Amino acid sequence: MGLSPLGPAEWIDVGEDRRFQMAEKRRLLDERRREVLASLPGSEAACRETLALLRDNLSRFHPGLLQSGPEGGVDEPGLHPLEIAGRLVQEDFCVLEPGERAYRLTAGCVCFPSNWSLSDKLGRVLDEIHGPVPGFREALGSPVDRFFARLAPGQVVGRLNWLIHDSPALFQFGRNPAPPDLTPENAGDTLWLRTERQVLQRLPESDAVLFTIRTRARRLREAVASPAKAAELAEALRAMPPALQAYRHMGPIGDALLAWLDREAASAPCSSSSAPDAI
Repeated sequence: MGLSPLGPAEWIDVGEDRRFQMAEKRRLLDERRREVLASLPGSEAACRETLALLRDNLSRFHPGLLQSGPEGGVDEPGLHPLEIAGRLVQEDFCVLEPGERAYRLTAGCVCFPSNWSLSDKLGRVLDEIHGPVPGFREALGSPVDRFFARLAPGQVVGRLNWLIHDSPALFQFGRNPAPPDLTPENAGDTLWLRTERQVLQRLPESDAVLFTIRTRARRLREAVASPAKAAELAEALRAMPPALQAYRHMGPIGDALLAWLDREAASAPCSSSSAPDAI
Protein backbone atom coordinates (compact mmCIF):
# COMPACT_ATOMS: atom_id res chain seq x y z
CA MET A 1 0.00 0.00 0.00
CA GLY A 2 3.01 2.29 0.39
CA LEU A 3 1.68 4.16 3.42
CA SER A 4 3.74 6.54 5.55
CA PRO A 5 2.76 8.20 8.85
CA LEU A 6 2.02 11.92 8.77
CA GLY A 7 1.58 14.58 11.41
CA PRO A 8 -1.65 16.63 11.54
CA ALA A 9 0.26 19.65 10.22
CA GLU A 10 1.12 17.67 7.07
CA TRP A 11 -2.47 16.86 6.08
CA ILE A 12 -3.34 19.94 4.03
CA ASP A 13 -0.89 20.77 1.26
CA VAL A 14 -0.98 24.42 0.20
CA GLY A 15 0.92 24.91 -3.04
CA GLU A 16 1.91 27.57 -5.51
CA ASP A 17 -0.90 26.30 -7.74
CA ARG A 18 -3.57 27.19 -5.17
CA ARG A 19 -5.05 30.20 -6.99
CA PHE A 20 -5.55 28.28 -10.23
CA GLN A 21 -6.85 25.11 -8.59
CA MET A 22 -9.33 26.92 -6.34
CA ALA A 23 -10.70 28.84 -9.32
CA GLU A 24 -11.10 25.56 -11.18
CA LYS A 25 -12.89 24.02 -8.18
CA ARG A 26 -15.31 26.94 -8.01
CA ARG A 27 -16.02 26.60 -11.72
CA LEU A 28 -16.69 22.88 -11.47
CA LEU A 29 -18.89 23.21 -8.39
CA ASP A 30 -20.88 25.95 -10.12
CA GLU A 31 -21.13 24.35 -13.56
CA ARG A 32 -20.83 20.56 -13.01
CA ARG A 33 -21.99 20.19 -9.43
CA ARG A 34 -23.78 16.86 -9.91
CA GLU A 35 -20.61 15.31 -11.35
CA VAL A 36 -18.23 16.45 -8.59
CA LEU A 37 -20.43 16.37 -5.45
CA ALA A 38 -22.56 13.42 -4.30
CA SER A 39 -23.73 11.79 -1.07
CA LEU A 40 -26.01 9.03 0.16
CA PRO A 41 -28.73 9.46 2.78
CA GLY A 42 -27.28 8.71 6.20
CA SER A 43 -23.85 10.20 5.45
CA GLU A 44 -24.75 13.61 6.88
CA ALA A 45 -23.06 13.12 10.26
CA ALA A 46 -19.77 11.94 8.72
CA CYS A 47 -19.79 14.86 6.28
CA ARG A 48 -20.37 17.38 9.08
CA GLU A 49 -17.56 15.75 11.05
CA THR A 50 -15.28 16.04 8.02
CA LEU A 51 -15.87 19.78 7.80
CA ALA A 52 -15.38 20.22 11.55
CA LEU A 53 -12.09 18.29 11.40
CA LEU A 54 -10.89 20.39 8.48
CA ARG A 55 -11.80 23.67 10.15
CA ASP A 56 -9.99 22.64 13.33
CA ASN A 57 -6.90 21.67 11.36
CA LEU A 58 -6.91 24.91 9.36
CA SER A 59 -7.35 27.02 12.49
CA ARG A 60 -4.22 25.42 13.92
CA PHE A 61 -1.97 25.28 10.88
CA HIS A 62 -3.43 27.43 8.06
CA PRO A 63 -5.69 30.05 9.67
CA GLY A 64 -5.56 32.30 6.62
CA LEU A 65 -7.48 29.70 4.57
CA LEU A 66 -10.55 30.07 6.79
CA GLN A 67 -11.13 33.64 5.68
CA SER A 68 -13.99 33.96 3.24
CA GLY A 69 -13.24 35.57 -0.10
CA PRO A 70 -12.42 34.67 -3.69
CA GLU A 71 -9.98 31.96 -2.56
CA GLY A 72 -11.73 30.87 0.64
CA GLY A 73 -14.78 28.85 1.54
CA VAL A 74 -18.23 30.38 1.59
CA ASP A 75 -20.23 29.07 4.54
CA GLU A 76 -23.76 29.64 3.30
CA PRO A 77 -26.89 27.94 4.66
CA GLY A 78 -27.81 24.98 2.52
CA LEU A 79 -24.32 24.24 1.21
CA HIS A 80 -23.26 20.64 1.64
CA PRO A 81 -20.44 20.30 4.23
CA LEU A 82 -18.18 18.64 1.66
CA GLU A 83 -18.75 21.49 -0.77
CA ILE A 84 -17.67 23.97 1.90
CA ALA A 85 -14.63 21.80 2.58
CA GLY A 86 -13.85 21.59 -1.11
CA ARG A 87 -14.04 25.38 -1.46
CA LEU A 88 -11.55 25.84 1.38
CA VAL A 89 -8.62 23.69 0.24
CA GLN A 90 -7.14 22.08 -2.87
CA GLU A 91 -7.79 18.54 -1.63
CA ASP A 92 -10.70 16.42 -2.83
CA PHE A 93 -12.74 14.52 -0.22
CA CYS A 94 -14.12 10.98 -0.05
CA VAL A 95 -16.00 9.61 2.98
CA LEU A 96 -16.04 5.83 3.47
CA GLU A 97 -18.27 4.35 6.16
CA PRO A 98 -18.30 0.83 7.61
CA GLY A 99 -21.04 -1.49 6.42
CA GLU A 100 -22.06 -5.09 6.92
CA ARG A 101 -19.49 -6.40 4.44
CA ALA A 102 -16.88 -3.65 4.09
CA TYR A 103 -16.31 0.07 3.98
CA ARG A 104 -18.23 1.82 1.20
CA LEU A 105 -18.08 5.26 -0.34
CA THR A 106 -21.02 7.26 1.00
CA ALA A 107 -20.10 10.84 0.07
CA GLY A 108 -17.53 12.78 -1.90
CA CYS A 109 -16.49 16.11 -3.33
CA VAL A 110 -14.09 15.15 -6.11
CA CYS A 111 -13.35 17.97 -8.56
CA PHE A 112 -10.16 16.43 -9.93
CA PRO A 113 -10.88 12.75 -10.75
CA SER A 114 -8.37 10.80 -12.81
CA ASN A 115 -10.59 9.11 -15.39
CA TRP A 116 -13.24 7.92 -12.98
CA SER A 117 -16.72 9.04 -12.02
CA LEU A 118 -17.84 9.82 -8.47
CA SER A 119 -21.41 8.80 -9.29
CA ASP A 120 -20.19 5.39 -10.53
CA LYS A 121 -18.28 4.73 -7.29
CA LEU A 122 -20.85 6.07 -4.82
CA GLY A 123 -22.31 3.34 -2.63
CA ARG A 124 -19.71 0.75 -3.63
CA VAL A 125 -17.41 -1.09 -1.24
CA LEU A 126 -13.64 -0.95 -1.49
CA ASP A 127 -13.02 -3.96 -3.71
CA GLU A 128 -15.76 -2.78 -6.08
CA ILE A 129 -14.31 0.74 -6.18
CA HIS A 130 -10.92 -0.70 -7.12
CA GLY A 131 -12.36 -3.43 -9.30
CA PRO A 132 -10.90 -2.04 -12.54
CA VAL A 133 -7.39 -2.02 -11.02
CA PRO A 134 -5.65 -5.22 -12.22
CA GLY A 135 -4.67 -7.48 -9.33
CA PHE A 136 -6.10 -5.27 -6.61
CA ARG A 137 -8.50 -7.81 -5.15
CA GLU A 138 -5.94 -10.61 -5.12
CA ALA A 139 -2.95 -8.65 -3.82
CA LEU A 140 -4.39 -5.78 -1.79
CA GLY A 141 -8.05 -6.49 -1.08
CA SER A 142 -7.56 -8.15 2.31
CA PRO A 143 -4.67 -5.88 3.49
CA VAL A 144 -6.70 -2.77 2.65
CA ASP A 145 -9.75 -4.09 4.51
CA ARG A 146 -7.59 -4.86 7.56
CA PHE A 147 -5.96 -1.45 7.42
CA PHE A 148 -9.32 0.33 7.34
CA ALA A 149 -10.57 -1.72 10.27
CA ARG A 150 -7.46 -0.98 12.37
CA LEU A 151 -6.94 2.70 11.54
CA ALA A 152 -7.05 4.47 14.90
CA PRO A 153 -8.48 7.94 15.59
CA GLY A 154 -5.71 10.52 15.48
CA GLN A 155 -3.59 8.40 13.13
CA VAL A 156 -2.86 10.11 9.80
CA VAL A 157 -1.20 8.22 6.95
CA GLY A 158 -0.40 9.09 3.36
CA ARG A 159 0.74 7.61 0.08
CA LEU A 160 1.67 8.93 -3.36
CA ASN A 161 0.13 7.78 -6.61
CA TRP A 162 1.33 8.84 -10.06
CA LEU A 163 0.08 8.62 -13.63
CA ILE A 164 1.11 9.85 -17.05
CA HIS A 165 -1.57 11.89 -18.79
CA ASP A 166 -1.87 13.45 -22.21
CA SER A 167 -3.42 16.62 -20.79
CA PRO A 168 -2.83 18.92 -17.81
CA ALA A 169 -6.59 19.08 -17.17
CA LEU A 170 -7.38 18.38 -13.52
CA PHE A 171 -10.94 17.19 -14.20
CA GLN A 172 -10.31 13.95 -16.12
CA PHE A 173 -13.71 12.35 -16.58
CA GLY A 174 -12.98 9.99 -19.48
CA ARG A 175 -9.99 8.56 -21.22
CA ASN A 176 -8.74 10.48 -24.23
CA PRO A 177 -6.77 9.07 -27.16
CA ALA A 178 -3.08 9.84 -27.35
CA PRO A 179 -2.26 13.18 -28.98
CA PRO A 180 -2.06 12.54 -32.75
CA ASP A 181 1.26 14.37 -32.97
CA LEU A 182 2.96 12.51 -30.08
CA THR A 183 6.50 11.42 -30.97
CA PRO A 184 9.63 10.30 -29.08
CA GLU A 185 11.02 13.78 -29.77
CA ASN A 186 8.15 15.80 -28.25
CA ALA A 187 6.85 13.44 -25.54
CA GLY A 188 8.50 15.45 -22.78
CA ASP A 189 6.59 18.57 -23.82
CA THR A 190 3.33 16.84 -24.76
CA LEU A 191 2.77 14.50 -21.79
CA TRP A 192 2.15 15.36 -18.13
CA LEU A 193 3.08 13.68 -14.86
CA ARG A 194 0.08 13.71 -12.55
CA THR A 195 0.66 12.98 -8.86
CA GLU A 196 -1.94 12.33 -6.18
CA ARG A 197 -1.03 12.76 -2.52
CA GLN A 198 -3.60 10.57 -0.78
CA VAL A 199 -4.20 10.91 2.97
CA LEU A 200 -6.37 8.69 5.19
CA GLN A 201 -7.60 9.22 8.76
CA ARG A 202 -10.39 8.05 11.04
CA LEU A 203 -13.40 10.22 11.90
CA PRO A 204 -13.84 9.18 15.54
CA GLU A 205 -17.50 10.14 16.05
CA SER A 206 -18.95 8.52 12.91
CA ASP A 207 -16.23 5.81 12.65
CA ALA A 208 -15.88 6.70 8.97
CA VAL A 209 -12.54 6.89 7.16
CA LEU A 210 -11.76 10.16 5.41
CA PHE A 211 -9.75 9.87 2.20
CA THR A 212 -8.38 13.09 0.70
CA ILE A 213 -6.55 13.61 -2.58
CA ARG A 214 -4.23 16.49 -3.42
CA THR A 215 -3.54 16.53 -7.16
CA ARG A 216 -0.68 18.15 -9.07
CA ALA A 217 0.12 18.10 -12.79
CA ARG A 218 3.53 19.00 -14.22
CA ARG A 219 4.82 18.87 -17.75
CA LEU A 220 6.86 15.69 -18.07
CA ARG A 221 10.05 17.51 -19.05
CA GLU A 222 9.84 19.66 -15.92
CA ALA A 223 9.03 16.71 -13.65
CA VAL A 224 11.75 14.46 -15.07
CA ALA A 225 14.56 16.97 -14.87
CA SER A 226 17.62 14.69 -14.75
CA PRO A 227 18.92 11.56 -16.50
CA ALA A 228 18.63 9.64 -13.22
CA LYS A 229 14.93 10.51 -12.86
CA ALA A 230 14.28 9.57 -16.48
CA ALA A 231 15.99 6.21 -15.99
CA GLU A 232 14.02 5.58 -12.79
CA LEU A 233 10.68 6.29 -14.44
CA ALA A 234 11.54 4.16 -17.48
CA GLU A 235 12.46 1.27 -15.20
CA ALA A 236 9.19 1.60 -13.28
CA LEU A 237 7.16 1.62 -16.49
CA ARG A 238 8.92 -1.46 -17.89
CA ALA A 239 8.36 -3.31 -14.61
CA MET A 240 4.64 -2.60 -14.73
CA PRO A 241 2.52 -5.62 -15.72
CA PRO A 242 0.82 -5.26 -19.12
CA ALA A 243 -2.66 -5.25 -17.57
CA LEU A 244 -1.69 -2.38 -15.28
CA GLN A 245 -0.15 -0.51 -18.20
CA ALA A 246 -3.44 -0.84 -20.04
CA TYR A 247 -5.41 0.31 -16.99
CA ARG A 248 -3.17 3.37 -16.71
CA HIS A 249 -3.78 4.14 -20.38
CA MET A 250 -0.13 3.56 -21.27
CA GLY A 251 -0.78 1.69 -24.51
CA PRO A 252 -1.32 4.67 -26.84
CA ILE A 253 1.59 6.65 -25.38
CA GLY A 254 3.98 3.95 -24.11
CA ASP A 255 6.34 3.62 -27.06
CA ALA A 256 6.91 7.35 -27.51
CA LEU A 257 7.17 7.89 -23.76
CA LEU A 258 9.77 5.16 -23.22
CA ALA A 259 11.80 6.28 -26.21
CA TRP A 260 11.89 9.83 -24.85
CA LEU A 261 12.81 8.63 -21.34
CA ASP A 262 15.59 6.42 -22.69
CA ARG A 263 17.05 9.32 -24.63
CA GLU A 264 16.90 11.59 -21.57
CA ALA A 265 18.44 8.89 -19.37
CA ALA A 266 21.34 8.52 -21.78
CA SER A 267 21.99 12.23 -21.97
CA ALA A 268 24.74 13.90 -19.96
CA PRO A 269 25.45 17.55 -19.20
CA CYS A 270 27.70 19.13 -21.78
CA SER A 271 30.73 21.00 -20.59
CA SER A 272 32.27 24.01 -22.33
CA SER A 273 35.02 26.43 -21.46
CA SER A 274 32.74 29.28 -22.45
CA ALA A 275 29.85 28.12 -20.28
CA PRO A 276 29.02 30.19 -17.17
CA ASP A 277 30.07 28.78 -13.80
CA ALA A 278 26.50 28.94 -12.45
CA ILE A 279 23.01 29.63 -13.70
